Amino acid sequence: RVLFRSISWNEIRHNAVAFAKDWAGVSREEAEAKTFWDEFFKVFGIKRRTVASFEEPVKNLAGNWSYIDLFWPATLIVEHKSRGESLDKAESQAMKYIRSLKDAGRDDEAPRYIIVSDFEWIYLHDLDDGKTSEMQIANLHHWVQKFAFIPGYQQHKLDDEDPINIRAVALLG
Repeated sequence: RVLFRSISWNEIRHNAVAFAKDWAGVSREEAEAKTFWDEFFKVFGIKRRTVASFEEPVKNLAGNWSYIDLFWPATLIVEHKSRGESLDKAESQAMKYIRSLKDAGRDDEAPRYIIVSDFEWIYLHDLDDGKTSEMQIANLHHWVQKFAFIPGYQQHKLDDEDPINIRAVALLG
């Protein structure tokens, strides 16, 4: 079964511009967050429900249930807040969910990425390399390649000291 249709980066950027315009000024998590994320995944040519679910239950060590706003097992946790609420608190909440997953023996479902948003900002945290990208949704089209994991594109990192790179530079010189 095909989970998404492959689209070009140009089409993704175009979709991101339209997405940003559609969501300008929206502010209430309870009213709009689920639709926001369905539309966000469409920017990348993906139907959200084929990869991720809303309100995934997790139990903490105290035995209390909490619910992850959006969960893509082994890939992504999203925590969404209303405009202006603390995204640092949202990140802390997402980290607690990861701890709860691990404590429940669900280590294989712990994600690499955390996204937090308040309709105006999106923070993308890559837990493998420890880097965070903070972007305004109005400028999402400039940042879409940071989300290459969503449509399944591979991000290649080049090591400047790699002998092949050194030889390539020498040949170009």
